[in-house]
Amino acid sequence: MKIFNITFVAIFLLILVVVSKTKADEDLNSQIVSNIEHSGDSEDATTLEPEGEGIEEITTLEIEIEQQEENNNEIQSATESPDVQIQTTLGIIDDDDGKDVETIVCEKEGNIAHKEDCHSYYTCSLDPVDGILKPTKNSCRENQAFSVNFDICTRDISSCNIGPECLTKGKFPDPSSENSYFWCVENYNKDAFRKFKVQYLSAPFVPPTNTITDEDLVRRENKLLNGIEKKLAKDEKRRKKEEEKLQKDEEKRKRKEEKEAQKAAAKAQKEQDKKNKGNKKDESEGCIQE
Repeated sequence: MKIFNITFVAIFLLILVVVSKTKADEDLNSQIVSNIEHSGDSEDATTLEPEGEGIEEITTLEIEIEQQEENNNEIQSATESPDVQIQTTLGIIDDDDGKDVETIVCEKEGNIAHKEDCHSYYTCSLDPVDGILKPTKNSCRENQAFSVNFDICTRDISSCNIGPECLTKGKFPDPSSENSYFWCVENYNKDAFRKFKVQYLSAPFVPPTNTITDEDLVRRENKLLNGIEKKLAKDEKRRKKEEEKLQKDEEKRKRKEEKEAQKAAAKAQKEQDKKNKGNKKDESEGCIQE
């Protein structure tokens, strides 16, 4: 009987252990599933915008602008320094066939637009050996043109003889391609138009909602150019204001000098008249004594 009771207790304890372990496994599995589902929800909620060539183009433009500003500061410092002697020189630029296509006169450091090719420009820089300014030909990317106003390559191709002339803002078809169109946009000052050639995807393909289109890139660049143009306009306004102030100060200084000169001349004339009057008085007294 005792053996039977011991056996029964052992079986009962074994059943309890098995049930407890099964329940613990179920709780652990439920927790794992919950974590996986939660992780999936978080991943969907933080879908990132893909970084493609377009973003690199905008970033490259910003970097080029910053580098250009640094170069301008260096050029200004070098020009103002009395130790730097800049000589002008003629540079003959050859094309791929070795023919002379254009003669460039470098009068100062900086960029010069190509007269015929809107996608090219020349950079005049000091030769480290002889210290003479010499030109170097550079090319923009295929979909860019050199901008004289911004002194960099941009997507604005209004300086090129490509596509329709922008007389009003809007989008216009590209006669030479079914996969692109021209977009005319007003500049910041509302006194000219920028012209962009925009590529678009073919109709059967529907891009994902987070895809960056070429039009998005153009919008970003146009916004960036507007920001630069706004800064340039602000700087020009401040420069004119400073010039007007300097001119007024100069006119005020001249009027003050003229007034002081007239005052000094009047004082000198008064002293001379007083001296002449004294001389005449002395002469009269001498005549009376005689």
